[in-house]
Amino acid sequence: MLLYVILQYHYSVINIKELFCIQNWDYNLWNVSITCLNGEILSDHLILLNCFLNLKDKYNKQIEITELEINYKLKIKDKRGLGGERPRELNYKFGFPYFTSSTKKYLNNSQRIFICPFPIENINPYRKAILYNNIATEKIKCFTCGTKQGEMNIFGQICNFEKGHLIPIKLKNNTNSQSQCKWCNTFYKDKIIWNVVTNKPEFNYYAIIRDMKKTEIINIIKELGIKPSDL
Repeated sequence: MLLYVILQYHYSVINIKELFCIQNWDYNLWNVSITCLNGEILSDHLILLNCFLNLKDKYNKQIEITELEINYKLKIKDKRGLGGERPRELNYKFGFPYFTSSTKKYLNNSQRIFICPFPIENINPYRKAILYNNIATEKIKCFTCGTKQGEMNIFGQICNFEKGHLIPIKLKNNTNSQSQCKWCNTFYKDKIIWNVVTNKPEFNYYAIIRDMKKTEIINIIKELGIKPSDL
């Protein structure tokens, strides 16, 4: 972030949003290189930023994941790649305007968009989960599917763990979470809420409808025989 502090000082502005708006930036002149001291490997966040801060004429344009992976040689350690949690953290944790098809409906699942190389988005402080039972055991068990750490799941993948929210963070929850394998945490997203009293899943209908295409919603309404006067 030191780069933005220096630019703010140079252009005499008080925040990054003002910095972004003061002129038409020529991003073709940008040449950012992020490296680690002592030859250490960059974290996924920095690998992503190293790429996205050098997109030049690709800002605010739909870009295919394959183009990022092939033309920009973008590769991260997270096995879920650009559909995983690390890329999304660029937005909610660091404020960079990086979006997927779940937040920008005009994007296909294979597309991403990076609006500009400035962290102009509001960060989300509710993303940090606190585990109810942080028990130090050799094999943690997934709260939802029951697979233990290090075991093979039904898809033939080694089970690794994340902090899965029982109540979606988009509902401003920052405490309800349990150990959950990567597959379950990615699959459920914010579309399933776990009732901690009954220990049963409940659908978050708003999230399901939110991520559907308008044509799909209209077709379902027609199939159910719902009229505009019923809404």
